[in-house]
Amino acid sequence: MTQKTMTGGEAVVETLIANGIDTIFGLPGAQLDPIFAALHDRQDRITMVHGRHEQGPAYAAFGYAASTGKPGVSFTVPGPGFFNAGAGMVTAWGMNAPCLYFSGQLRLPAINKGFGALHEIPNQFEMGRNITKWAAKITHANDAPGVIADALTKIYEGRPRPVYVEGGIDVLNTVSNVPNPAEALMRPFKANAPDAGKIEEAAKALAEAKCPQIFVGGGAIGAGEQIAQLAETLNAPITPSIHGGYGVVDSRHPNMFSQVGAHHWWQQSDVIVAIGTRLSPAIPAWGFNPKEQTIIRIDIDPEELVRHTIPQLHIHGDANDSVTAINNSIERYMNGPAPDRSDLFEKIRNEVAKEVDLVKPQKEITDVIRSEVGEDGILVSDLTQCYYASHDNYPTYKPRTYIHPGFQGTLGHCVATSLGAKVGNPDVPVVALCGDGGFAFTMTELMTAAKYQIGVIFLVVNDNTYGNVKRIMNANYGGRVFCADLVNPNYQKLADAFSMGSAKVNNPKDLQKEMKRLLAAGGPAIIEYEAGEFPNPWHLYHRKKVR
Repeated sequence: MTQKTMTGGEAVVETLIANGIDTIFGLPGAQLDPIFAALHDRQDRITMVHGRHEQGPAYAAFGYAASTGKPGVSFTVPGPGFFNAGAGMVTAWGMNAPCLYFSGQLRLPAINKGFGALHEIPNQFEMGRNITKWAAKITHANDAPGVIADALTKIYEGRPRPVYVEGGIDVLNTVSNVPNPAEALMRPFKANAPDAGKIEEAAKALAEAKCPQIFVGGGAIGAGEQIAQLAETLNAPITPSIHGGYGVVDSRHPNMFSQVGAHHWWQQSDVIVAIGTRLSPAIPAWGFNPKEQTIIRIDIDPEELVRHTIPQLHIHGDANDSVTAINNSIERYMNGPAPDRSDLFEKIRNEVAKEVDLVKPQKEITDVIRSEVGEDGILVSDLTQCYYASHDNYPTYKPRTYIHPGFQGTLGHCVATSLGAKVGNPDVPVVALCGDGGFAFTMTELMTAAKYQIGVIFLVVNDNTYGNVKRIMNANYGGRVFCADLVNPNYQKLADAFSMGSAKVNNPKDLQKEMKRLLAAGGPAIIEYEAGEFPNPWHLYHRKKVR
């Protein structure tokens, strides 16, 4: 490898550029000065989107990665900056988003010494390592190209997840003859072929099943065509997981069912195949019974294969490779075409429609979003009453077009995450579905939206309370509601303060009209939807065991 003379900070930036990174989210600060100086000089190749609080860029990197599949990169200072970014980091970890989180550090001799240096905290590296899949330190300028290339490689090795890198300001400032960043390239990952014997076992079990059922998660992205083919061969229902499976197969496919529909199927399914999914959170509560159900799990992550329960058959491998192999084998075991289940399909859809109709006010809002964002449009949702209802009533046509915080439940991520999604998809409509409570968590990033004219529609459903908190306290704690009521700003004046478009509505018809107008205008905008108390959505989740 050839060498080039530059600072450690320049080496970091040049290696990112060499690996195709063209967008970074972050905030400047003392321990990042060498990197920001380098970014200043390379504005021709890389765009820096700087936020107003470290959680904003961390979430934005998550939104960028989750919506594009490309690395979302975020920079932060150590100590409080690192902690502020932490919620975004764990959200990316929980949702398997391919992110690189980089933190500046103190001078190497001062780390973990307790000198009281600016932004000092003990054991920051260990904390970063604990909330990402891999972590590394840059301890010399010469290390920078190799560490950054390794980090980008590790993101995609096996299960995609965020990684963490830190470097001291003295290292980032040091001028050295470093390995040429242009030659420090991430290495492509190729999964091992799935075990042929297990593929045959799975094909035989599915072919002989009386009522097979397919579950897909975020690990199945890229395998949608093969999964649809398998479902059609078996005439089996497909259900996306809440945490990442939406859009793996188009919701309009005739074999697609929501979680509520899956619960109905679960009662009669004898062979279950779970592809790239944790099978959680709802499904473990339904009850596994290995004597009556055969569970087949396919996953790139070997640890995930045996979580919740030990399946009768587990296949370690890439989802697309594994399902392709099953499709190539299954015809040999089929005894003619799969049974016609059209009557059962219709019966279950009618049952699902009745249950979903109980959350009609929420559905009316998400129906408007669905109709206005188009085929490629992206919905970024916070933990709202509409969000919980949307799991069973928001059709998702393509992968990476419905983004939420998953099991981390990081309330308030929505404003910032949606900015990253829009930056990564500038020509696609992006709607941030916020409650009035969560909206305030990252409301500061409206300044970022205004500065860069990031054209997100921020839909704030305003009921002047933490709706989920109020509902739970009323239902489970004898109505002892405390600290749930909110005082909110005038959202139209807030929009005016940042020269954004705005609207205030209280019904789906007006929402549709205003969303159409503001999407056409192209700039960031706030729509306030005045709402009362919504119907309880919990019946769609907390379902009793069926075996």
